[in-house]
Amino acid sequence: MTDVGIKEKRLGHDSYTVGWVCVLLCELNASRAMLDEEHEQLDPVENDNNSYILGQIQKHNVVIAFPGSASGGAAQTVTNLIRTYRNIRFGLMVGVGGGAPNPLYAEDPDRDIRLGDVVISDPKGKHGGVLLYDAGNWDSVTDGFEIESHLNKPPNILLKAVQLLRSNHDFGGVGMRQSIQSVAEKSTKFRALKSYRFPGRNQDRLFKPDHRHVGKAGGDCSACDVNLIEKRLERDSDDPIVHYGLIASGNAVMRFTQLRDKLRNAWNVSCFERAAAGIMDDFPCLVIRGISDYADDHQNEIWQPYAAVAAAAYAKDLLRVIQPREVETLRPANEVVGSSEGRVGHIPISQVTRARERDKYAFRLELENLVVKLLSLPHRHGWWYNEEFRNLVERFSKKWDLDIGWQEASKRHNVDRLVDSDDSLTLLKSSCVSLWNHQSQDDMLRLEWMETLVSMLEFVRSIGE
Repeated sequence: MTDVGIKEKRLGHDSYTVGWVCVLLCELNASRAMLDEEHEQLDPVENDNNSYILGQIQKHNVVIAFPGSASGGAAQTVTNLIRTYRNIRFGLMVGVGGGAPNPLYAEDPDRDIRLGDVVISDPKGKHGGVLLYDAGNWDSVTDGFEIESHLNKPPNILLKAVQLLRSNHDFGGVGMRQSIQSVAEKSTKFRALKSYRFPGRNQDRLFKPDHRHVGKAGGDCSACDVNLIEKRLERDSDDPIVHYGLIASGNAVMRFTQLRDKLRNAWNVSCFERAAAGIMDDFPCLVIRGISDYADDHQNEIWQPYAAVAAAAYAKDLLRVIQPREVETLRPANEVVGSSEGRVGHIPISQVTRARERDKYAFRLELENLVVKLLSLPHRHGWWYNEEFRNLVERFSKKWDLDIGWQEASKRHNVDRLVDSDDSLTLLKSSCVSLWNHQSQDDMLRLEWMETLVSMLEFVRSIGE
């Protein structure tokens, strides 16, 4: 890792072949700390709002891309990245996520997901390693979660490298440990990096699923009931363990333990995050997530910096087993996007994902701001009685002409009928199915809104179960 002030080289845009995408500042800092050498910045390109850090890792010339504004999503970041750096062959999505702990592994510390561990997107069945969970539906008969996934799996060069690195770790490979130690040593020089050191296992507390956070959202758990902490066997080392499984990606931060556990049980989900689904079909990449929380409402930022370091250390270790000459034989990522490799039926995936990022952004922000308020209400019907929530859904229902009887059913005396009957869900689900036969952008966006409402209705009903 070189000092920030030392720039050893200045290369051209076409010299870079590996794209590395971050969203949070702690992810950017952790990733930057992995550079073996940092290169000079290049002149900005018109209409590209990304920020870039350039450098070399394990003989690969790497572009670390970061959204240039608070409203910049991962999909737009990737679009700018592969347009500006046209020789990028593949990408690494490096950052933090929420773990899905499994009580079956409480007595097996090596399989039990702990804070600071790393999860790698691993293709399973028809899913390419990333599951778009908020576009699915619960089957009321089987109580199963039905998802038709169209997200691509990582390119073969990355899948092969993951398997080779997995074997290296089985035989005692220490590359990750050395990279993590390097950051810890740097923290003695740079005060801002002190929070990137291992927080201590005493800060890793998994509460029982039905124990809600006490105190300010995002605050520490000093007021939470320590008697409701899950009992798990201690590990004999603080080194992060790498897990391989499905990563569930959605539009909002996962804080609902009921939904977290249902998805874990239904699909063996290992991790939850927000950005990957928006780029998987626009960017041949691997998703690498350091676990910074347990996808519940006890989340805070204590573990984020270290978890980001653990994820970045894995990414660096991965590049060690990939030969630069093999990378050069691949097609540039911007040639893959829009080809038959990046389409669902006749609809370009990039069109759908960019539209989703743009048109659902306002809704996502408003809904997230309401979540904390709604969760404090005493029972599930409180969601529907909340005026802000009703107005929010009503406004976006009108936007897409969703006739679900919201005006009438949202009245207090009809709330039970809407929540407890299948009428609205049946109508919405059948409309979603029929819309898959259309190919216009408007129809696809209307489908997105319908599926969002289905998920919301299903979740409200599940609270009372």
